[in-house]
Amino acid sequence: MAPLDQDQPDKPLSKAGIKREATKAALIDAFEALVAEDGISAVGVNAVAKRAGVSKPLIYKYFGSFDGLVTAWATQSKIWGSDDDVFSSLTQSPDADPIAVMRDAVVQSASDLRDKPVALQIMAQALLGDDDLTAGLEAAKKEAGNRHDTLYETGGVFDNPDSSALLLVMYAASQYLALRSLKQSNFNGIQLDTQDGWATMIKMMTTVFDNAVRGAMTKTE
Repeated sequence: MAPLDQDQPDKPLSKAGIKREATKAALIDAFEALVAEDGISAVGVNAVAKRAGVSKPLIYKYFGSFDGLVTAWATQSKIWGSDDDVFSSLTQSPDADPIAVMRDAVVQSASDLRDKPVALQIMAQALLGDDDLTAGLEAAKKEAGNRHDTLYETGGVFDNPDSSALLLVMYAASQYLALRSLKQSNFNGIQLDTQDGWATMIKMMTTVFDNAVRGAMTKTE
């Protein structure tokens, strides 16, 4: 896959660079709009290029492949949440509770994902074995995973296997609940597609996270 643009943020773009970034943004926007309108199964390079008003070869030039476009979309959309607030809290606030910070990041990422129907649709389709989507999402997820690893090391509290395993399970559970809200909103009597129902589920996840992770850490101290 061709690398994404490497221009430094503080370096003014040339006219060609501005045009390139505009074209890339148009292709990413076209991809998302088409998924929202027609569903992911109806979206391909021809449709995206036509919607963006550019030639199909530009998708391969700027993204390398269709799954490269998916990677760019997933990274830009931050479908696994943003680590900025987590990193700032763990490194700039000496009194920050690392477990609470990670807990809030997990539950917030679930809420953010639930509010992105296009992301939910794409992730659900990828789970069914769509190779292009799977490859694109995995590449973006790997990037997010690398950032997460750095955050955990910075936090200094997830070094033991029990707490790391629990964090992973809670993160997976939060993503599942967000995905569930797309098609099968009733989960054990709780309506995930209503604000009250989702708030109840978030409260339950928060309680479990606190009890399980704090319990694991206390056990290993």
